Amino acid sequence: MSEAERKSGESFADLIGKVDAIKTAALSPAFGQRPKIRQERRIASQNSRLTQPQSAEFLAENFAQLPPAELRAMQSLHLRIVREWDFHGYFVEDARQLLTDALDERRNRQPEYWLIVHGKGRNSSPYDKAPLKNAIFELLRTHQAVAAAVSVRDSDGKSGAVAVKVKAKSRRQS
Repeated sequence: MSEAERKSGESFADLIGKVDAIKTAALSPAFGQRPKIRQERRIASQNSRLTQPQSAEFLAENFAQLPPAELRAMQSLHLRIVREWDFHGYFVEDARQLLTDALDERRNRQPEYWLIVHGKGRNSSPYDKAPLKNAIFELLRTHQAVAAAVSVRDSDGKSGAVAVKVKAKSRRQS
């Protein structure tokens, strides 16, 4: 006992009073059998991957008829990158939604260059053929904000990123 308790004559248990045990509700028999939310999302994204058309290894789209020198500069990254997106580890649907939102909500008044890193797809199963890479390629081919998109090759000769020229957002689109 401490000196304060001796002086007052009361212990901590006396001050608190009677303590009852916490009663918990019984768990349902199906507890733990329902898949986790991430598992459901993974299964759904795998199903969407199987229905997507497979695309090429490299992307080279020039919608705005850019000069070849500018396309080569994009491919070798000899230009000023304004935004860089890294989608390693993202689910296909999450990456697609995030990139769509970024392209729709852009605020640039002049054309600018973005670098989108999607990975090479080495860890994808053999029948999957880099689902994230293909989904990003498909989105860039169809989005109206993209002026040009070129795959960036590394020292291996493989592509794990795309350089994108994003059109300027006009005042009417704001």
